[in-house]
Amino acid sequence: MDVAHLVHGHVIDVGASFSVSGSNDGISRSVTATFREGSPGESLVVNRRLRGTQRDLFEVEPDDEDAIVPLELELDWRVGEQARSLRLPLTRRGGLSSAILRVEPGRPQRELPPIHFITTEGLTRDRVVALFDETVLTPDEQTVLQALRTIEPDIERIASIGSSRRYASDTRGGLAMLVDGRRVPVGSMGDGIWRLLGIALALVRSSGGGTLLIDEIDTGLHYSVLTDMWRLVFETARRLDVQVFATTHSRDCYEALAAVAEAGRHEISLQRIERGKPKAIVFTEAEIQQAAERGIEIR
Repeated sequence: MDVAHLVHGHVIDVGASFSVSGSNDGISRSVTATFREGSPGESLVVNRRLRGTQRDLFEVEPDDEDAIVPLELELDWRVGEQARSLRLPLTRRGGLSSAILRVEPGRPQRELPPIHFITTEGLTRDRVVALFDETVLTPDEQTVLQALRTIEPDIERIASIGSSRRYASDTRGGLAMLVDGRRVPVGSMGDGIWRLLGIALALVRSSGGGTLLIDEIDTGLHYSVLTDMWRLVFETARRLDVQVFATTHSRDCYEALAAVAEAGRHEISLQRIERGKPKAIVFTEAEIQQAAERGIEIR
């Protein structure tokens, strides 16, 4: 993971830092990330838990005068009066290895609400297949099918096919649908089906107080299905207790949201973010509906 994009200017400088803070039920929470010079000796303690060729990305001989000074990403968490710190070594190219995050022994062991993130490109094939395998033969499987029928009403079933190792990680293999009696690979059904499948799966796997983050939620979806998409997201999130944060640049998308918003319920809001302003401009359900009815531009 290229962590340079977390800071202004997209360049890692020693001492550069950023923080995120908030308060919930009177308890303040914060995390501060700082880039610091690392120590080869300290980094190698983590390296011993890595496998294969990952180790040589971090190793620097202590007596090598020409070696690039290693960098580390220091994370400091605070929850109320409690504090915790973690230092993670970066590769010579400024990357943070996901292997380190997987083996970090100091992670909290307590159960945390699930969090899922869908990028503009959507979920990877491996992630979609994994989420579907967790959902199949559960009551939530019908929720997923209902979502897909928003775009293709003739979908009867969806199933995982074959070993995931048969497919490259960036393809859309591994799943097939029964459409009007015919078996059709999901990858041949278009971007809209794949997008909605990922959203539906992520929703049901975020149940029980989880959070779903979706970047450009309308990507790959025709404007005619946006209202049905929002209705699926809203009703599923309400039923499964999921908080959804979605971004869009589309007027069609937020106007479709107006058909789902119910004035006075305070369950949906639209936040317009403008560069240089410290706070977002908030629109309530009633204001979203009025803007759509009167054709008011609020982007």
